[in-house]
Parts: sequence; C-alpha cells; structure tokens
Amino acid sequence: MARRSLLFVPALRPERVAKAVAAGADIVCIDLEDSVAPERKAEARPLAIEALRTPAGRSRLAVRINPIRGPEGPLDIAALVAAPVRPNYVLTPKVDDPEDIERVRRLLGAAALPVIALIETAVAVDNATAIARAVAPEGMLFFGAMDMSAELGCTLDWEPLAFIRSRLVQAAAVAGVGVLDTPYPDIADEAGGAAEARRARQFGFAGKAAIHPRHLPGIHAAFTPTADEITWARRVIEAMAASTGVLQLDGKMIDRPVVRAAERTLAVAKRLGL
Repeated sequence: MARRSLLFVPALRPERVAKAVAAGADIVCIDLEDSVAPERKAEARPLAIEALRTPAGRSRLAVRINPIRGPEGPLDIAALVAAPVRPNYVLTPKVDDPEDIERVRRLLGAAALPVIALIETAVAVDNATAIARAVAPEGMLFFGAMDMSAELGCTLDWEPLAFIRSRLVQAAAVAGVGVLDTPYPDIADEAGGAAEARRARQFGFAGKAAIHPRHLPGIHAAFTPTADEITWARRVIEAMAASTGVLQLDGKMIDRPVVRAAERTLAVAKRLGL
C-alpha cells in the first residue's frame, strides 16, 4: 500500500473527496480540525462520515480529528465509532506524548484504527520516539511545520526546521514506522513543492502531505523509485546473494547498509506495483 502522499480535504466540502481520489492521492484526509471553524464542528461531523462512503479506488481515507485533549476530539472519535463506514486512518493533531495515542485507542475501542500522529509541538519532539512506538506498527508520524515554527519562533524555511525533521525521521526509524513531511504552503508554486518533496526524501521521509492536488505529481515523482534505482537495487540483491566475501559492483563496495537501502527501494517498488 502506497503512502507517498496525503491530501487534505475540508470536511465541509465532501464533494472534494472524489476529486482527491481521482487526482491519485495515496491517502485522502477529511479534515475536521483546521479547515472547520469552531461553530461548525458539529455540522462537519456527519458530512465527514458521509464522505467516507466515497469509492476510494487505490486511495486510502483518513479523518483528521480535533485535538484529543479538547472537547471536540472525543466527539469526533465517537462519531467514527458509531459510523457504518470507517476510515483507514485516524490523524490525531497536537500529539504531545504517547498517552495521547493511548487515549485515542481507548476511545476507538473495538474500532481500532491505525493512528497518524501529527507532531507539531516542542514537547512532542522530546517524546517523538515514544510516540512513534505508540503508533507502531501500522501508524505513522507526520510533521506539522506551521504550528512548530510558530511555537519555536522561527520561519518556515527548511534550515530552521532541519533538526526537527531529522529528529522525527530518527524516531520513526527506531519504531519501524514511516513519517510524512509537512505540506508545502505555496499552492501556486508547483516547482517549489516538487523540490521540497525531493529534499524530504533525501532526509528520509516516506512521503509528504499536500493541501492542493497540483502538488501530487511532484510528491509522487520524488517518492517513487526510478527505473534505474530499481534496476540497481535488484543488481545489488542479486550480487550479494551470489557473493561469499567482500563485494564490489560497478567499482563500488557493497556492504550491509547498501543492501538495506536496496531492500528499501524494492519494498517501495513492490507496494507501488513497479
């Protein structure tokens, strides 16, 4: 199952779910939090539930609930538990520690769904490894740069947040889960979004979120192995299987870290049907 992209859709605009699916988003996230004004939360819940009936094809559906520590988050989960159809993921914002994940799981009860934890506070960075372990094995981490930059008092540029990104990639690796990078904020700048997606892949992210379908092609290109990368990975695995000692391939030494990278490339290619 591909998880390269996550595209947000406002719960108050359920007709956009079908458009997001048609655009090819790996995960379409129906948003009950930031895109819904406080006075319209109750109105948005049944619309989100109805939107879950949308045929999703190869896409997966998620719902971003409101913060679990506030009054709306538990109501969102109650609506999901009572719904005749459920999402593939629950995206939980403002996660500070693993106890937040455990509370979500308790409220979900028998409706146990994979949790995507949105890391967007300084204290959450301190607890990132524990949070990653709490969402394992089927959940993910998700970096929320806008709230994080506001809390830290820094800009949204790449450099001030590079440490946070690396920390979340490291925490996700410890727990054996994936981590999604924050959406690129400039909807009109497709080239900039694609460049940031490539940079996120270089950092070790598994995918990137988006707030507009026009950023999906750049994200998918960044997180989809090329034909050359797949060919190289297969050659590495084949050469290692036939080797009994130190191995060189095309003049380069092949050791266990290179093999692990090749295995990761082939695993992604398999999920994408390449």
